[in-house]
This record gives sequence, C-alpha cells and structure tokens, in this order.
Amino acid sequence: MPESTFPTRLVAVTAAGAALLLSAACGSEEAVAPRTSSCAFVPDLSVSASSVTARATQLLSSFVLDQGCASVQVVPITSNSSGEACTVPAIDLLDLTASPDNPAGTAAEITDEKLPLLLQQVTALNQCVTANGNDAATDVTGAFRQAGKLANGAPVTMLVISDLVHNVGLNMVTTALDSDAQRSDIAAALAAQLPDMPGWSITAAGVAAGTSALTPTQSDSVQAVWESAVRNKGASWHRAAV
Repeated sequence: MPESTFPTRLVAVTAAGAALLLSAACGSEEAVAPRTSSCAFVPDLSVSASSVTARATQLLSSFVLDQGCASVQVVPITSNSSGEACTVPAIDLLDLTASPDNPAGTAAEITDEKLPLLLQQVTALNQCVTANGNDAATDVTGAFRQAGKLANGAPVTMLVISDLVHNVGLNMVTTALDSDAQRSDIAAALAAQLPDMPGWSITAAGVAAGTSALTPTQSDSVQAVWESAVRNKGASWHRAAV
C-alpha cells in the first residue's frame, strides 16, 4: 500500500505543538507549500470513533501545511453525512497577515490561529451532531459526497479520520473480505456510493484501527477495498499512521 504523501509529524495542535512547529519552520525556507488546494478535514464524529479521532487530529498540522491547503472545510462523518444539518464554513488560509515571502511566519500564523479555529469547529460540530442524535452510526461515503458538493466540483485534498468499516449497507466488520473476488465485489459496491473524484487526493488516518478490533489482515483488506474504490472514481489513496 502507498504511504502518506505528507510527513507524519505527530504535532498536536496545542501551544507546545505550535512551538515545535514554529521552531522547525524557522529553520527552513520551504516550511509551507504553495497554498492552492481545496482541502477537507473529515473526522468521524460517531461515539465509537472518538478515540481514533482524538489521536489522528495530531496529523492535521502536517496535512494543512504540507498539502498546500488554500482553505479547509470540516465535513463530519455522522449517520447522515450527505444531508448533514450540522455544518460550518470553510476556513480561509489565504487571508493571512504574514507576507507570502515569509514561510516561517505563514506557518506560525496557520498553526497559531487557523488550526485552533478548525478544532473549535470540530467541537461545535460534535455538540450539534450529538444534540441531533446523529452520532450513533457512520455514513462515510456520504461525507465524500458532501465534500464534493461543498467544493463545487473542484478536486478535493482530503484527510479522513475514521476506521471506515461502517458504511450505509456495507459493514466491513461483518462482511467477508477474505478473497480477491469478495474484496472486488465490496469495492464495486463502495464505489457506487462515492462521487466522481477526478484529481482528488485522499489520505486516510485511523483506517480499521481502534474501534473495530480488526486483525492486521482484516485491516489490510479494508485498505485494499477503499483504495480500489476511490481509484475507480479517479482519486489517489494514501495511508497515514495514527
């Protein structure tokens, strides 16, 4: 399986994490990639996935900076992701006071000001989802469809935080994924629920980890199914360690 295209610097979005990131940025004039990507941060807000989400949010700093995000839209995975009533506006990462020729200042401003806003949005979404009773199940493919709608047809660079095993009508905990034929059939069914995604880049963190108690073999099978499905729809698939 291909590894993540961004370095998995597990930098927590805290004051200490911000200081570490700023220190690293000051030592390099290549600290921030050109910001042109329409990015989506897709956390699983179901109750069962809370531990995975808490761990994997540490990847957010690396994702936003290294993928060159011009904006980040938080799209929650809930029981009704594609028709979600709980939404937040995208965070603009181009509206900065730091000079474009000051990569260290840009990295610091994004880390100190923009990323905390994103995490505040996740907290607000979590409260909204719980209040509306949408936290008991997951509709992962619905979140992909919602991300596509919010991006207005532009390619999306996405960080998904979920074990990805529970989808509407496709439960990869109880579904057999032992043979190539079985995995191919499930991948086709999964792809049928996904939007067309030409040029999208999908990075998955927490896949089959933490909530479903899958074996390493089962986890690899889930990865293979998702990779086949998203590539079938024109996107690339990357794995990030939690």
